[in-house]
Amino acid sequence: MIRVLTVAVLFTSGAAGTPAQTPVRPDFSGEWVLDPSRTTMTGGPERVSGPVGPRRGAPPDPGAPRPMVTPPEKYLHVSPVYPPDAQRSRISGLIVMEATIDQKGNVVDLVVVRGFRELDDAAMKAVSQWKYRPATRDGKPIPVIMTVTVTFSVDGPPGSGTPTASSSGRGPGMGTGGGGGFGPVPLALNIKQDNNGLRVVRPNPAGGNETATYRFDGRRSSNRLKSLGGLAATAELVFVSSWDGAKLATQIAWDAPSGPQNRLETVWLDGDTLVVELSRPPLEPGGEPIVRKTFYRRK
Repeated sequence: MIRVLTVAVLFTSGAAGTPAQTPVRPDFSGEWVLDPSRTTMTGGPERVSGPVGPRRGAPPDPGAPRPMVTPPEKYLHVSPVYPPDAQRSRISGLIVMEATIDQKGNVVDLVVVRGFRELDDAAMKAVSQWKYRPATRDGKPIPVIMTVTVTFSVDGPPGSGTPTASSSGRGPGMGTGGGGGFGPVPLALNIKQDNNGLRVVRPNPAGGNETATYRFDGRRSSNRLKSLGGLAATAELVFVSSWDGAKLATQIAWDAPSGPQNRLETVWLDGDTLVVELSRPPLEPGGEPIVRKTFYRRK
């Protein structure tokens, strides 16, 4: 007797000979302009200008004692060095910066709000070395944001000059989009995209433009940028990007005088809107991650 064996072969979408499907990636290309009314930041430190009331978002309780915040007190001052070229050219002026001071009293982030290209670096290098007795809330150290200023004044013959520096407070709600370690919000983005990655041109806070490159192959790309803040006027940042569905997630890392820094940037399209979200770890144990979300429309 002859027995016939029947072999069933199942074909699936992953069978040999069937090409793998590549996910369709969004196209971020184009010129984009900021919609400032939609910018949000959560988890950021408080701004101080003196003792203030409850922390943002705390529910009012007339019967409860008001938790008071005392501002940081500087105990180590480092004077700025007048750049020789600026002295000879008799360039003077006021540099205004937003400083993030952590719960140990270190200046961990600086953003130039108003300044001069020839003087910004010298001001930032000095202020980054200042030390404070930390701000406190009910006696417990907390991170805060405050305004610091450095004045470069030419008060004699060519080649002479005196830089002075001071710190001052700024009330809540008077921010400029800096602080939190993210730098100023770019007002515009020009993005070119191909199969290999992105090339993003954005305004440089010191004037002109700067360019950031992103690779789609998961390999590192180095970018010399100023717009993400940090303690160096221009830092060497390492970008490592990967796709999370239709979102491009980029780990950004660099070394600052206060230690290694890292940010996560996530970019995606929401209809005709480009969304850019930056996040960083909390500045105090048990705190919220700091997240800034910005929205751009096509020009």
